[in-house]
Amino acid sequence: MARAPEVQQCYAVAGEWDYAVMLVARDLAHCHELGNLLFKDAPNVKRYVTLPVFNAVKTGAYIPLP
Repeated sequence: MARAPEVQQCYAVAGEWDYAVMLVARDLAHCHELGNLLFKDAPNVKRYVTLPVFNAVKTGAYIPLP
């Protein structure tokens, strides 16, 4: 996954999932292909969920440091 150029961001998170992976795909078919390539046969992945983003409301992490 670290070498896949489509993977833009990856976070270890708390809650229902262990990781949140942000990737870019040409279309939904490409997204499906990437999911299969990156996660389907990975021995440490039991399941994965795809949540397509249709509109970016706000982007960036512009938090000033003290």
